[in-house]
Amino acid sequence: MLIKIGNLKNLLFLSCFMCCVLFLHPSSVLAENISFEATVNANKISLQDVVELTLTVHGGKGDVPAIPMPAINGFETRFVGPSTKLFIVNGVSSSEHSFIYNLFPSKVGHFQIPPISLMLDGHTYVTSPIDIDVVARSSSASSGTETDQEQSIEDKVFMKAFIGPKEVYVGQKTPLVMKVYVKDLSLQLAAAPYMTPDGFTADATASMQRAKEVVNGVNFDVLRFDANIYPTRPGELTVGPFQATGDLIYHIRQRDNDFFSDLFATEQTRPITLHAPAVSIQVLPLPSLGQPRNFSGAVGQYAFKASIGPSSVKVGDPLTLHMAITGTGRFKDLTMPTFNDNRFKTYDPQIKENEDSKALEQVIIPTNQNITEVPAISFCYFDPQTKEYKTITQGPFSIKVLPPAAGDEFKAYGFIDKTKPASNKIFVVRFDWVERSAQGLLARLKITFRDWRFWASVCAIFGLWFGWRTWQGFQKRLHNDEAFARRWQADSKARGLLKATKVHLQQNNSKEFYSSLYKTLNDYLADKMHVPLASLSGSMIEVYLKKRSIDPSKLEALKGLFERCDLVRFASSSVPLDQMQRDFEQLRILIHYLPKVLK
Repeated sequence: MLIKIGNLKNLLFLSCFMCCVLFLHPSSVLAENISFEATVNANKISLQDVVELTLTVHGGKGDVPAIPMPAINGFETRFVGPSTKLFIVNGVSSSEHSFIYNLFPSKVGHFQIPPISLMLDGHTYVTSPIDIDVVARSSSASSGTETDQEQSIEDKVFMKAFIGPKEVYVGQKTPLVMKVYVKDLSLQLAAAPYMTPDGFTADATASMQRAKEVVNGVNFDVLRFDANIYPTRPGELTVGPFQATGDLIYHIRQRDNDFFSDLFATEQTRPITLHAPAVSIQVLPLPSLGQPRNFSGAVGQYAFKASIGPSSVKVGDPLTLHMAITGTGRFKDLTMPTFNDNRFKTYDPQIKENEDSKALEQVIIPTNQNITEVPAISFCYFDPQTKEYKTITQGPFSIKVLPPAAGDEFKAYGFIDKTKPASNKIFVVRFDWVERSAQGLLARLKITFRDWRFWASVCAIFGLWFGWRTWQGFQKRLHNDEAFARRWQADSKARGLLKATKVHLQQNNSKEFYSSLYKTLNDYLADKMHVPLASLSGSMIEVYLKKRSIDPSKLEALKGLFERCDLVRFASSSVPLDQMQRDFEQLRILIHYLPKVLK
């Protein structure tokens, strides 16, 4: 009996001790229910894939602090976001906190994600290291022999600039070629490559074309941008450095070595900035020897033509002087020859400019019938190929000026000759015809001004003239302002694409329907945003629309349409007709709504 009582006392003492330990140090027990691990979606990837690293804390109470990520050799790290899950099993709750990172490979090789530590509730938890193999291309990529040069992102996407010739004159049109080389990667450029102009002017836009090129035995896809520069000062001129910005598109696969994982891989973008070194050229000054007086700075190879019409007019009737210059050079700064002759009354010329030509029309009026010709007109320029000045002369142009018809001229009689002495005789000056004509004209004007039909005609003529001038200005802006032209024509172009999309909907052809829907949205947004179609990306569209305060529901609807388009076009998924009809109606709503945001 004493032994039992003693054992009971010991048991009670031990129970009280354990309760104190649990109350004072609960973490020592809870720590046993906490685990920390690191997992990746794939251990072998290509340079165009991305590793999704997930750090997961199982168990624990409350919030888990942010986990600092150490530098990982061979990768650029980007935090995607946290994720929290709650579980209740048999009435017992537990939590799971995850932190997701994207690891973008920068070179080929064998790398290791080092152990990552976490301090939680006074305890330190450490993950196991993870080995990652990065290869130049995935097994599903196009066939070809890997070379030792393809060891990093820089070997697969880079930019070069070429300029020629290397010795030019001030003002000479000089070709500039900027090339972006891409191999086994998906790249979306935000805009054409650019550089800061210093000592030269450049074309406003560069033309783009796609090509293929072999560099050191390796085939590359090339985006080629052609432009022209025009040096403005002599000496050694440095053009560049050059820069281009865009996004690399990576694939996130769900499992290693799985065909369906590659097929349904999600995409992630990573900003990239490409650089190309500056190029030097020698700029020569224009020679002063032999420079004509009327030289206005034109440099290049040109053809000049001039004409006059009609060849026979009356005094006071207009002639039209036509001039046209074609060739190679900077027409934006080219000065047309000036017509100066005090025997003619002149009006301001009308000048039309194109990329490779410039034309002038000017009204000139002969003031007397003794004029027999319009004098010759000359255009001077410097030819950098022959290294000499050249002058092209047109005319003189023979014309016949007839006297005005009887009654057209103004006649006055009886002017006093002040060189002769004054006479005592009364001198009478009569303007009978002038007076009668003036009185008759005033009478007719009074009647006309009181007639409402006259003022209606004046208003109609003014309205037509104003409308014609407005139309001319509109057409000129359409011709000269590419951004305005694309935005203006985007709506009519979208309406045409909508009709084609509706035809595919009526035929219940889901693949063609979503291809047409994708083209309608893509072309419309590219025109409204004034960006090259090839450089348009989903992230660019989202950033652009958010800056213009788009309705979030409309943005989500737009993203949903793009996602369904990709699913049908690339995964050949089937979509029921009622869903296609809802998507078409959503497309019409967006096309009607977006102009309010993109104006």
